[in-house]
Amino acid sequence: MKKILFTIGLQFNDQNRTGVGEVYYNLLSAIDFDVWVISNKKTFENKINIHCIYMSDFKYRLFRYLRYFLPITFFVKQKFDVYVSDGFIPIVPKKAKQYAFVHDLMHAIYPENYKKSVLWNYTKFYKDVVKRSVFLISVSETTKNDLIKYKHISAEKISVLPLTTTLSIDKKASEPFFICIGAMRKNKNLLNTIKGFEDFKKNNRNSVHTLFIAGSKSGEYETLKAYVESHSLSDCIQFLGYITDEQKIDLLSKCTALVMLSSYEGFGIPILEAGLNKIPVIASRIPAFEEFTKNNVIFAESDNIQSISSAFVTAMDEEVLQNNSLNFYEEIHRYTPKQFKQNVYSLLYL
Repeated sequence: MKKILFTIGLQFNDQNRTGVGEVYYNLLSAIDFDVWVISNKKTFENKINIHCIYMSDFKYRLFRYLRYFLPITFFVKQKFDVYVSDGFIPIVPKKAKQYAFVHDLMHAIYPENYKKSVLWNYTKFYKDVVKRSVFLISVSETTKNDLIKYKHISAEKISVLPLTTTLSIDKKASEPFFICIGAMRKNKNLLNTIKGFEDFKKNNRNSVHTLFIAGSKSGEYETLKAYVESHSLSDCIQFLGYITDEQKIDLLSKCTALVMLSSYEGFGIPILEAGLNKIPVIASRIPAFEEFTKNNVIFAESDNIQSISSAFVTAMDEEVLQNNSLNFYEEIHRYTPKQFKQNVYSLLYL
């Protein structure tokens, strides 16, 4: 049996886990074969197949700064057959095989949103991918296509690993609210989402629906808040801040629909969570979301306020919502934890 080390750091230990953190939390929750993980936390100490290579906070900080220049064996004396990383390419023993996760090409599409130091890190990452013959694990066909387009990586060096979620939700009777979940970055397209909901409320004055926006109050939060306040929308649009898994489960179980109208994504964990739990979805028609389904969510054009407004109107039809959610659930079995576990095993062990 191969020995596999995940050098993904603390991504899955963050208390405010979103996006990439969810990917690794779900990954390590789903698999049941032995893997080793570098960590200074004990998130998975009760999983007998997760072997934590514990580092003190001080040693972990050193690891984060020196990992670009010193071999991984300087920090971890054991040698492994496979190394899986994210965001950097460690210097590993010559006979070992290396994989690196790539979640999206946001930095290539929105470089203006990144500091020069972050862009330098991405440049080094892709240079090291080529230099050290690293195989890439893309979370979607969309990200694979972007890697080929923007980074000129050979398709043969990229494996697509459809993700999963371990979130389980008992759907309850719908209440009159929509929910957006995620960071308030520009690509989330929340300003257009708000404008579309504003138009929907203006033209459907009998609607009592509220739009909840859940996520850390950073990024575009101040701009979004100012718009809501200046347009007297505070009664029907509320910012919840970061929410726990328990709060997310409660909100998704009761919502009319999850709303995710991003202009760009590499994947879409909230849509997957909704789909596998028969929660209706309003989504933007972008390649990453169309990988899930072509028909069984309510699609809108992310840059068209009227299209977004119309999507909210469509969501008022309970029969449409029910049919969509049931058909979507039937369509996405390739993303179940069982299938994911088989995919990871085939990719890393065989």
